[in-house]
Amino acid sequence: MTFDQARLPGVAPKSGQLTMVSNFDAFRQRYQAKALICIAATGLLSGGGLWWSGHAVQAGWAWSVATAPVLFGLFFQITVSLRMGDVGLDIVAALSMSAALVFGEPLAANVVAMMYASGQLLEDFAQGRAKKEMTALLGRVAQTAMRFEGDVLKEVPIAAIKPGDRILIRQGDVLPVDGRVASAVAVLDLSALTGESLTQKVVKGSEALSGSSSAGSPFELVASRPAAESVVAGLGLSLGAMIAASFGYLPPVEGALLQEVIDVAVILNALRALR
Repeated sequence: MTFDQARLPGVAPKSGQLTMVSNFDAFRQRYQAKALICIAATGLLSGGGLWWSGHAVQAGWAWSVATAPVLFGLFFQITVSLRMGDVGLDIVAALSMSAALVFGEPLAANVVAMMYASGQLLEDFAQGRAKKEMTALLGRVAQTAMRFEGDVLKEVPIAAIKPGDRILIRQGDVLPVDGRVASAVAVLDLSALTGESLTQKVVKGSEALSGSSSAGSPFELVASRPAAESVVAGLGLSLGAMIAASFGYLPPVEGALLQEVIDVAVILNALRALR
């Protein structure tokens, strides 16, 4: 919620207002950075053309006009951040642009505006990419598994899998938990975990990590740890912390520390799994 009414105690915004705010925020996050970089680039190029043709005054006006929307958008973002208790480096960019305009350096102001808009575009791209990767990773997590109960196969939730359970992994299945291969050989696709496009053969008794997928014949897997302690669960937590920090749900310092702790735990867990 971005409007002050949504923050006042005892004032419950209507559902229509929440939808309007949500749609506005989504629209602004999607198009603001692109619009600002187009404005800044247009002003920079048009001002450069005017200056080159000998119209220095008109060039200064072009650079100033192109800087103004970027500066306005930056002030709006700073105001929202300050209300949330977040003081960032955007204030430095705002002061730089403002000072350059006040002291008659519109070209410098336009260059700073271009740099700021480019940074916002790259940040939005990184956030979108991280969210996409998080969605893809979570989409690969299996919800059920085929567990042997005696000589009978039964489909069970992955939360019910315990160390020592025998699981059937069919071709195309994603491994739900970390475990050891009980069949002669297993052909695994590890691209989701390592980025390696070539499949890997894992022999009997070797460790197979959750999140990889079977690219060969069906095989049996003996679970070595619960799903909550698997490698893919740790990767999901790490990406979740990164996205939460990038979208401002966590303060920057706390978010970075949390992600580092999770990353260390994931690495230690993966090393333990590969022993």
